[in-house]
Amino acid sequence: YICRYKVFSAMEAKLTRKVIWNEAARTGIALGAVSVAYIFITYFLDKIPAGAVPGILTMILSFALRIAKIVGCIMILRHAMIKLASDYSEASNRHTYRLGLASSILSALIVAAAYMFHIQFIAMDEILASMDAMMGMMGSMMDHNSLEAAKDMADNLPLASFISVLFYCFVYGWILSAILSANIP
Repeated sequence: YICRYKVFSAMEAKLTRKVIWNEAARTGIALGAVSVAYIFITYFLDKIPAGAVPGILTMILSFALRIAKIVGCIMILRHAMIKLASDYSEASNRHTYRLGLASSILSALIVAAAYMFHIQFIAMDEILASMDAMMGMMGSMMDHNSLEAAKDMADNLPLASFISVLFYCFVYGWILSAILSANIP
């Protein structure tokens, strides 16, 4: 029969965990792509020579990109939850919350891996140079063991950034999923 321009067969599709994870994979990739694009755009935006563009303009553009990323991620997740609720009549707040939670896990993995790649292969020289400058200024105040610990920290920075970004993105997605899923179905 025809209902609201959709054609349904006698047996309507059932909402299962597999369906939720498939939708979460699409949503997680979209969320991850937005966040990864933000990471790399802002990195290369900071590399524009100081005389080429006024500093206030790059600050405004960076701020606008941050707001666009936040709003874009919220809208992508909200749209995915609304789509799930409209496609499956039995979808409840719990189902949309699970979709949001699974999406946040998957997007957090994508963003954390991209950030680790960024730290390891793109920005590592700059990080090491700034750490060397810091050690040069504070080296006289630190003993040999503290200096060695700081050097070891630089070697573990990509892994530490992966874990911290993974945790941050997951918690942000978890809270956002809880807020958005409360009123969706």
